[in-house]
Amino acid sequence: MAVIIIDTNVLVTASGDSSMSAQCRSDILAFVRNLKYGIDHVAVDHRYVILRQYEQNLGRGGDLQSEGYELYKVLHSEGRFDYRYIEFDEAVQAVVPFECQVHDS
Repeated sequence: MAVIIIDTNVLVTASGDSSMSAQCRSDILAFVRNLKYGIDHVAVDHRYVILRQYEQNLGRGGDLQSEGYELYKVLHSEGRFDYRYIEFDEAVQAVVPFECQVHDS
């Protein structure tokens, strides 16, 4: 099992509310489906800033049947959110610890 960090834009893109390319959206949907049916956990902060961002951004799309919203519900219901101490900068952007690996598509 791994604990990963997901940017809010991943869930928004999986929900269909995005200006991403078709290839990018396809890659994100594959990632989201693998995560949804896997065992990995998602790191979120102990102050719920990240969860509130997920909820706010998913709520704007309005599609409660979307892949992004479905992933959120599965992670929540299965207890796969892993609460951690995460620092934020002045712009309320998470400061990712040095030992975390960040992968760009």
